[in-house]
Amino acid sequence: MEKPMITKLSVISDAAAEDCNYVICMPYTPGDKPMMVGNLFGKCSKCDQDIQFRPHIPKKPPRICLACIPEVAKNHPEGIHGTVTAQVLKEVKERMES
Repeated sequence: MEKPMITKLSVISDAAAEDCNYVICMPYTPGDKPMMVGNLFGKCSKCDQDIQFRPHIPKKPPRICLACIPEVAKNHPEGIHGTVTAQVLKEVKERMES
């Protein structure tokens, strides 16, 4: 069985999130309805794909789209340690429950 790309997930503070290597964002097609009200839009730093993201995501790390995760994972054979802030976790939970 193939090892998953993200092998660990931790909840971290907003300040700690600024030190992450990347922020993974959802793809977006201009003109479509965003996944969540209030999302902001930009481009993937690796492939230039249109992306959407929450306004409170970390500002320093480069933003990448889901499709670029395998490329990033190639440089981490041990797996990727994913992180999420409490705010994002709360918003995702609320969205899933609505």
